[in-house]
Amino acid sequence: MSFIKNIWQNMLSPIKKLCASLYGEFWRRYKLAIITGVTSFVICLAFVVSFLSRSYAIGILKNQFEELEKNLQSMGYDYAYDELRFYTFSPWQIMRAKNFRIYSLDETDFWQWNIDEFDINVGIWNFEKVRFYLGHKQSIQIGTEEREIYLSESDIQLRLKYGKIKELLVFLDGLNIKNLVSVDNVQAQIKHQNTPFLYGKFDIKGIHIDDMTGWPMNKQIDHFYLYSSLQGFWDEDVLLSEAFYDWIERGGYLDVHKMILNWKPLIMVGNGDIRFNEKAEPTLSLNTASLALQETVDKLNENGFISNKGTFVVKLLLENKAVLQNPSDKYKTVVSPLKIGPEGISLENIHLR
Repeated sequence: MSFIKNIWQNMLSPIKKLCASLYGEFWRRYKLAIITGVTSFVICLAFVVSFLSRSYAIGILKNQFEELEKNLQSMGYDYAYDELRFYTFSPWQIMRAKNFRIYSLDETDFWQWNIDEFDINVGIWNFEKVRFYLGHKQSIQIGTEEREIYLSESDIQLRLKYGKIKELLVFLDGLNIKNLVSVDNVQAQIKHQNTPFLYGKFDIKGIHIDDMTGWPMNKQIDHFYLYSSLQGFWDEDVLLSEAFYDWIERGGYLDVHKMILNWKPLIMVGNGDIRFNEKAEPTLSLNTASLALQETVDKLNENGFISNKGTFVVKLLLENKAVLQNPSDKYKTVVSPLKIGPEGISLENIHLR
């Protein structure tokens, strides 16, 4: 066997040397052309894939804008713009709109949100991850009064799946509505899933009410947090307004899993729900645990926000329940039900406003 193997290797050896020589000569002569060809092919392939992906993404966006228009109009709103362009060949930006605005169709209750520049960007490969740019300058008009809005930084991401919205992530920094309110930081996550159908988390820090409003209470809200989910059947196949009223009729509501309010001296933590009546008016019902609730009730009463009679009764009830958790605490802790809705404000089931 070894004899045959040696003969076979001796026969193949010249052939291997010849092939190596030819290959080396071929590579030296044509390596530049080969490298250029392969590189060109990869670039062309990437360009074609990117073009097809972005064309598909543009189709989805146009479809979403059509759905947005239908849903807004069904609720008495609409959107408009001065200029709208879609970009197939741009590496990131896929859409740009100038003077984009959403407004109400009811002239007796008119409001409008105007964005000077509204861009939509997608990745070269991941076209189902969409980013929005709202620009630094916006405005909001309520009736005939218009207020300028400034935004230092924003990062709004929309994640799609099979052409449908699955998740919305919002980050806003340095939000300022002139002569009304400024906010240090806003973070929000709204996610679409099977059960519950939708849930949202909202985390807002550093809310400052402007002096021009004349607000007599503490103008600084350090922190507001809300974690809520949509409970009940929601029909995705009909217009938003129809789905909303059908959801209400079927007993749908928003489950408030956790709410935190740090509005010194008041610190409140609560959970409960938000339900809507036949006019789509919301009622917030919470079971709360609070610090400095009695002092806040006093302050609201002093400034005429709640009635004297209701305040007197509520303070008696709260005082009987309030406890000082730690000797070093300045304010007492009290557990109390709170309801805010079209009928007014109730605390301890006592009507205050």
